[in-house]
Amino acid sequence: CNEVFSPELYRDASLAGAEVFLNIASHSWYDHSFSVYLQTQRAGRIRAAESQKPLIVANNRAPSYAIDRYGRTIAETPFGSAELISVLVTPNTTQTPYSRFGSAVLLVPLSIVAGTLVQATLRRKAITGASAR
Repeated sequence: CNEVFSPELYRDASLAGAEVFLNIASHSWYDHSFSVYLQTQRAGRIRAAESQKPLIVANNRAPSYAIDRYGRTIAETPFGSAELISVLVTPNTTQTPYSRFGSAVLLVPLSIVAGTLVQATLRRKAITGASAR
């Protein structure tokens, strides 16, 4: 039930051809914890958005919900209820940069930021050194 906190599992499933993610969850051991539910739902929103795949979560003690490929909750049962939801989701075969390369995609923006900071520091030192003369 906590697979949603393991992005590698969803990435691997996406690379293996998954078009929709389904998570069967049992949060009974959390004793109706609303904060645990919120954490798992937020993590699920990230998994759906980073892979561009809908995520459906069926839960026994917390709300069941469906998240679209953009990370938006599109259906949800009330907390503490034993209801069903019926939702139409669109399967997606697209592979996102995250699906293809994993966390390595973060190296590109990180490199740009680091390079910008180094450049700014060098310029500041050059200006400070030139004005000191």
